[in-house]
Amino acid sequence: MNIIVLVLVAVSISSLHAQRLDEIPGLNKLQDYQLEQFLSTSTEWLKQQAEAAKYPHLQQYADYLQQVTRPSCTHCTDYYEAVALLRALSKSIKQIIDDDKDGLHFPVVRRSYVAAVWLLQRSKMFLWESTHLSSSTASTMYRLYLNHARRAHGRTISFHHISKCGGTTMCQLAAANRCSNPHLTVEKNCVMDDRFDSPLWMVSHNINDSGVFYDNTTGVLDVSPESSIDTDSYNRHEYATEPLLSMWLMYACPYQLNGRVYGCAARKAAVKESGTTFMANERAVSFENGRQQVCHDFLNAIILREPVPHVISLLAEVRFRYERQLTLKNITSWQTPAWNVSWWEALGPALVGNYATRSLIGRQSFCRSAGNMDSKDLAQAVHSLLSFDMVMTLKRAKDIDLLVTAMLGWTARNFSSQPATRV
Repeated sequence: MNIIVLVLVAVSISSLHAQRLDEIPGLNKLQDYQLEQFLSTSTEWLKQQAEAAKYPHLQQYADYLQQVTRPSCTHCTDYYEAVALLRALSKSIKQIIDDDKDGLHFPVVRRSYVAAVWLLQRSKMFLWESTHLSSSTASTMYRLYLNHARRAHGRTISFHHISKCGGTTMCQLAAANRCSNPHLTVEKNCVMDDRFDSPLWMVSHNINDSGVFYDNTTGVLDVSPESSIDTDSYNRHEYATEPLLSMWLMYACPYQLNGRVYGCAARKAAVKESGTTFMANERAVSFENGRQQVCHDFLNAIILREPVPHVISLLAEVRFRYERQLTLKNITSWQTPAWNVSWWEALGPALVGNYATRSLIGRQSFCRSAGNMDSKDLAQAVHSLLSFDMVMTLKRAKDIDLLVTAMLGWTARNFSSQPATRV
């Protein structure tokens, strides 16, 4: 959970007088290899963004960042080299903030700077005793935080709701803080349009007294009208993207994208039309500029959960809803599923195979088998995660209380005291 820790550091540093980041009380301290890995990933991502945007100042910052993990002295870090490097990073950050270019790079710049400082503070020859250097670094962190606060002001919060990761509580907390959304209810979960952003749990199938069988008649997603779509007068309410299925939260496979993608432009238009200030997406991040990514016009937030408790909670929730559907359909003669691994892998592959990762790499991944996910998918998910303004974890719920106040300005901040529903 490297990103979560780095967010907390950035929030805490301006209010504490610790000379070293390791001295901040209650902080979950990261190991050197974790910081190095995060810096390496961030540097790669920033260089890609700089090249795509033709942004030399961001490229320069990424080059400086790379020097933190590749110093001229391979077994140590020279004090004077570290001082010069930190000053160069601070100067580069000031330039990036002054440029005020729109994009997804600001959260990555903020966290990578904290990681770089943290790593340099631990180096063998870098004596962290200089008051001037310490105040300069704290000043840069504070500048990054103020930049976040300035950019967040007036922006709609887009919450990426990974099912069973505290999203319902987050929606109700938004309501308590007087956020606006036509669907601020437990049933709707702050989802603007459930045809586009509701969760997908089970591969499409039908149930009757004879048993379960796949529904192969609804294999087309993002259904578009027979006539071509006039993008200038397109009304998103006229066309559903998922076919109506026999059970809630099912999805069709194979994935066949035939219609208009519900991306950032459509979401922004929907927000403007309804005056929404907080919305949730419980499906997958938007497809934009040829890849899955968050929409930079919003303030983007996400809550993650430890993998084992998460999958247990997901399966328990699906089983609860599945059995409720059997009752509603009055199917009594068919035996309830065995709920074994084979059953889940056949009808709920995403649930037992990297559900959170799939939600970060796109809708098409939900049709892949449970075991058909690899390191490339994980790397893609990490790149999607990097550009979130807020990354939280359900395990550290009290940290969420701090973050929603510091990063969102919410006065009602009692996330950690809310009772959980079922699992």
